[in-house]
Parts: sequence; C-alpha cells; structure tokens
Amino acid sequence: MIELMRFERTPCFGTCPVYQVTLDQDGLVTWSGEIFVRSVGIRQWKISQQKMKALEEALLAADFFTIDRQEGIGHYMTDCPGCNLSVTLADGRQRTITHDHGDTSWPEQLDELEKTIDRILGTAKHVKTPRNPVDPQSVEPTAFQASIGCCMNNDGYSVEWEDGMLIYRPWGYEPEIRVQPLPEDWQRFWAEMDKIGVWDWEKHYDNMWVLDGTSWSIKLKQGKKRVTSDGSNAYPGSEGPETSATFRAFCRAVQKLLGGFEFK
Repeated sequence: MIELMRFERTPCFGTCPVYQVTLDQDGLVTWSGEIFVRSVGIRQWKISQQKMKALEEALLAADFFTIDRQEGIGHYMTDCPGCNLSVTLADGRQRTITHDHGDTSWPEQLDELEKTIDRILGTAKHVKTPRNPVDPQSVEPTAFQASIGCCMNNDGYSVEWEDGMLIYRPWGYEPEIRVQPLPEDWQRFWAEMDKIGVWDWEKHYDNMWVLDGTSWSIKLKQGKKRVTSDGSNAYPGSEGPETSATFRAFCRAVQKLLGGFEFK
C-alpha cells in the first residue's frame, strides 16, 4: 500500500509543464502547478482505492524499487525536462529517483511508469487547455449551497460557492477544503442537473414518521435557472427514509464536481 508519493515534472529549455503532485494513503491528491500548465497554484482531489492499487501495481511492474541506469548504454542531452518520483510503501520500502530525461541510460519502462502515474492521478486536465475551452462565466454558478448529514452522529458535509471556489466542509473537526472545478466540470454537472430535473424539485420533502436521521438542503442558481429545496428523511422521488435514484444521482454529481470528495 502506498503511504506517500511525490511526483514532480521539472523545467526544460522551453515550455515544458512544471508541476508537483503529492498523494497520501487516503487517496488525497494535492496538485501544485507552476508554469506552462492550465491550473496554476494548489488544487486537490481524491482518487479511489482501486486507482491506489493500480498505482502500486504499476510501480512494482516497472521494478521501481530496483530499476537503475544501464551502464555504457545511451547518451546525454542538455536542456531536457525531468521527473522526480519519491514513493514510500506501508511495508517500509522507500525510494526516490531523479530522472533527467536527457539521460537515455534509464530504461524506457521508467518513462512509461511516469506516464501511467500521470494518467491514474488524472493530471492531464490541469496541464492542457482543451481545443474548444468553455467560458467559465457561462457555466459557473451565481449561488451554490448543498449540505447533507445526520445530526445524531455529527456525520455530514456542506459545500458552498465562495470567491470562485467550492468550500467543502466535513462536519466535525476536519479542516475545510477548497476545490476549483474546471469549466468543463461545471458543464457536465449542469447537464446532470437538467437530466435529473433538479430545477423542478419541491421546496420541502419531509417524513414526519422519522425523527433525527438524514437532513439535506440545496440552493442552486445558474443563469436563469434556480432551485431551493430541503428535506428530512424524504427525497425527490421517495417518501423515505430510503433515498431515491434521483437524489443519489445528485449526490454523485456533487461528489464528482468536488473531485471525488465524499458527499452522500
């Protein structure tokens, strides 16, 4: 199991993307973009345990902990980018490789491993701008508030749009997390909202026969569309206490918009 991974793309004599990514044992990815990238600054998202396992398998398949330069093979070119990779596993294995891409004595499997790590971590959308980029002002909300949780055990989450960021706040004592979805993320989210008919939700959904349990609320405004709705142990399409397929689709869409942070 991966306890910690640090992955860094370094500069070249040109416009090579420069960024660092860290990954912890819980699947929390922290991106720090520097230059020649789409997302400059800090971004955070989460990857699944399946992807965590896939990363570990990729490391082992590439012999990361034993791989080395091939003496007497290859040549060296200046002004090339590089990749620094540091990994610590739960079993105690640890290694850091500083890979200058101008040094061709490293086996090709190291290059392939670096590409695989980028793919599994999902860095591409923060590196490259799409050919037909979406105008942020056309898709970002004028209001976004959503919360869900159980008061009895203080287990829940709230999300609110503030100053161009989604502020994700787990209930309890965990620190808030700031998430900045890309324009295409918003575009997909609003398409899902249209699909599930969120704009037609009623103002209140209540199940008077259940005390405590799960409460939720939403307030969305995007363009001319808006909805304010809340519920206590009842949902659009379900009198409760079981959730409806429509409400579960809403929660999945919010979680995806948050980059994988839990909302359910």
